[in-house]
Amino acid sequence: MHFVLATIALLHKACGFSQFSEYRISLADDIFSIKHVVSSFRNYNLEMDPYTAKLHYLIQSSRRITIFTGAGISTKSGIPDFRSPNGLWSKLKPIQYQDFVASSEMRKEAWRRKIVIDEDMRNALPNRGHRAVAELVKSGKCQNVITQNIDGLHQVSGILEKNIIELHGNGTYATCLECGLRHELGPIFEAFDRDNTLPVCRRCNGIVKAATISFGQSMPEEAMRRSEESSLECDLFIVLGSSLVVFPAAAFPKIAKSNGALLVIVNHEETDQDGIADLALHREIGQVLGDATNVD
Repeated sequence: MHFVLATIALLHKACGFSQFSEYRISLADDIFSIKHVVSSFRNYNLEMDPYTAKLHYLIQSSRRITIFTGAGISTKSGIPDFRSPNGLWSKLKPIQYQDFVASSEMRKEAWRRKIVIDEDMRNALPNRGHRAVAELVKSGKCQNVITQNIDGLHQVSGILEKNIIELHGNGTYATCLECGLRHELGPIFEAFDRDNTLPVCRRCNGIVKAATISFGQSMPEEAMRRSEESSLECDLFIVLGSSLVVFPAAAFPKIAKSNGALLVIVNHEETDQDGIADLALHREIGQVLGDATNVD
């Protein structure tokens, strides 16, 4: 088995995989270290390519994993990436938070867009990538999932709220901007569809907004604090489906790496942080992480 794995690695090396291919690893020869620990792999099989095997080994040998997810993990669930070249923000100018608060017309436009966006989110279900992340949390290896996503699919996959850090809020409900009271979307949508009625808080009559972080709105302090803490505490930081271009969120992989953690990036496209990653895979997240964690 060791010979076969080494042969596969040699073939990959001979093919000249570079950081512009679907695989990249920090040291080309580092893949050969895998052959010394194949016997410890859980359910290892020869169909696992050496790069997925590398990820499997990093996961198995880690003590504390922090996972960071972006829009790319949810596209297989039918939720579009708003920041992609053909995404929503390429067609519509984002509504700034200050404009939402100041203008009832901007609030109406925001709710019109929200209703359209929720057509994709409403029936979405967790995919193999979400299930693999949930398995890592269930195993105890991963304590925190930092997410840029607002779709709530990590919760639906079975991960407890206490293990999820939502940097950009949650789009499955609304909150009052004054008192923070939670409001469900169903009644809001019904009233708005009927006569464009804008929601107001039933407790304090404040402005009600989807519980997401809008452009121009301050990042949530508690989520940022917990994310930094989790980045500093982990020994393996795994990025799944993020282009790592939105700051300050994109700083967390660098924080983890600078504090000694190994960094893995799985994303369809290259990122600016591939060069500092110990392993970067430009492949489908569900396939890679599902194979690496033995989750269907």
